[in-house]
Amino acid sequence: MASVNTYILKYKEYPIEIIRKNNKNTYLRVKEGKIIVTTNYLTSSFTINKLIKDNTSFINKVLLKDNQKKEDTSFKLFGITYDIVYGFPNTEIEDNKIYTKDEKTLNAKGQMADSKVFDHAGKYSWIKAPRYDSEPMQVGPLANIVVNYAKGNQYVAPVVEKFLSDTGLPLGAVLSTLGRTATRMIEAKVIADNCLKAFNNLVENLKVDDSTCAPYVIDKNKEYKGRYIGHVPRGTLSHWCRIKNGVIENWQAVVPSTWNASPKDAAGKMGSYEACLVGLKIADLKQPLEIIRKIHSYDPCIACAVHVMDMKGNEISHYKVNPNLI
Repeated sequence: MASVNTYILKYKEYPIEIIRKNNKNTYLRVKEGKIIVTTNYLTSSFTINKLIKDNTSFINKVLLKDNQKKEDTSFKLFGITYDIVYGFPNTEIEDNKIYTKDEKTLNAKGQMADSKVFDHAGKYSWIKAPRYDSEPMQVGPLANIVVNYAKGNQYVAPVVEKFLSDTGLPLGAVLSTLGRTATRMIEAKVIADNCLKAFNNLVENLKVDDSTCAPYVIDKNKEYKGRYIGHVPRGTLSHWCRIKNGVIENWQAVVPSTWNASPKDAAGKMGSYEACLVGLKIADLKQPLEIIRKIHSYDPCIACAVHVMDMKGNEISHYKVNPNLI
């Protein structure tokens, strides 16, 4: 006879299996990611829960050790590990959602009202948290222009210096909301000034190579891995692909807004959106234009990470997509 509960460690659930037998002793063991309690038919649930609570240090140590032995689910680029933090944990507190009780939040009318909000100590976003060398990064025109200016790029440096001269701003002013907006325009000007050079290079290339793509053959008996890393208007774009049995088995994309809109990671480090809002003064809480102005300067593209939620935690709607219609 067995009943299954859940043990939670770092927002990950581990099954608890309670096995009851005609034996005198009660003992606990951790095996293959599962907490197993073997006891008799008379042992109460309170006693079992106390046994687990008294041995959390041992349980955590074994589970973490087992996790380290498993295959690393993060991805690596040039030897650097990217920490991937996925959305909300599956912990069931109330109505399958995590709440902090008895808090006040700003409602749609700009009033402080009693509300249920997500536990800030837990995971709170459907956006991943990619990291480069364990650090959050800002990507986009600001990063692109600043790096190229620091390197003395002959196409970028003169445009930046003219902007600073015309505006009378110091270089440090670029690292701001104004700077993000300005560097987007600077990047557009640099591209416009040099686009004909790129176009003419393509024309010259057509004289010796008129192919439009590299030929390829997919062997169904082989497994393929590939990646793309490049720069697009919003910043760094990366794709990872795995092909197996002639079909795509997995596709991983880390888009520019993923970097900038990153939530806190396991080390508590904020992404660029959050970090830029720390200490920001809001003149009118009912119209937090300062927040909008700052976030808009990143040109966010996060529609796939936006979820409509009810203030009281009620389910609004539920949809099931027929895969045959896709």
